Formats: sequence, structure tokens, C-alpha cells
Amino acid sequence: MELALNICGWIGSIMVVTGFFLVSNGKIEAQTYGFQVLNLIAAIFVGINAYYYGALPSVGINTVWFLIAISAIIRIQLKNKKGS
Repeated sequence: MELALNICGWIGSIMVVTGFFLVSNGKIEAQTYGFQVLNLIAAIFVGINAYYYGALPSVGINTVWFLIAISAIIRIQLKNKKGS
């Protein structure tokens, strides 16, 4: 179980860095589904890992990160509906 949670944490961390790299280098834009879903999944994975290890500040920040990603996805959906 611990191995699976460590893998989850590492995958989430890699996703965070990948998203940051892609946006920072102009490969993707922040207001896209791809970037926001990447952040959403990364927040879940890192948050689960942090919770397992009792790192409550990290759980808190990943919860906020998750909520920000959800709100961005909703905004993108609303914008796309208006444009249709």
C-alpha cells in the first residue's frame, strides 16, 4: 500500500512540474482543459500522498489547488458554451 501511495505522490509531482514547464515554455496555455485537468489530477495524487504521511499543510494547499482547477474548468466550459 505504501509503495502505491509513494508512486501516486511521485506521479502527481511529475504532473505538477510538467504542467509548469509546458505553460512556462508556451507549449500550452493555462486556460485549457489539458492544463487544468493535469493540475486537478496532480492535486488529487499529491494530496492523497500528503494525507497518508500526515503532511496537513500540503493536504490543505492541494485541496485549494484542486478547487482552483475545478473552478477554472467550469469557467472554460461556460466560455465554450457562450462561444457555441
